[in-house]
Amino acid sequence: GGSPRPPVRRFPAGESSQACGFIYDGAMLEHAACAVERPDRISSVMRHLEGLKLTAECVRVPARPCTAAEARLVHSEDHWERLLALPDAPLTAAQMVANEHTAHASRLATGSVVELTDLICRGELRSGFALVRPPGHHAGHSSMQ
Repeated sequence: GGSPRPPVRRFPAGESSQACGFIYDGAMLEHAACAVERPDRISSVMRHLEGLKLTAECVRVPARPCTAAEARLVHSEDHWERLLALPDAPLTAAQMVANEHTAHASRLATGSVVELTDLICRGELRSGFALVRPPGHHAGHSSMQ
């Protein structure tokens, strides 16, 4: 099930083990900012990596949102439903903020990490770097703390 995987640049046999995947999507900048977790955290890192020409050395992997099935491997059904209800769902941590883009950005960050991990585990990439936000450190099994 699900949508087809986006194409990833393929390498000749033996060369793929040296490839580093890279994921970044500007849509994650739309997630709400707070004093600690701001969009410029990842946009400034991206500018720096591009300035050093490091992104050109990597295989660019398209970002993708996580599926409900992927999220439910770690989170409860209630947690998933509350994520989809943001920004209207109640948040339990004072430092957490949400807006109308938070659910999509969260799903995009999570799905991107899953996709990169999957490509590495299948041997299509040697390593990877997912430049994502929100960072997910408030996401528990059943709560957003």
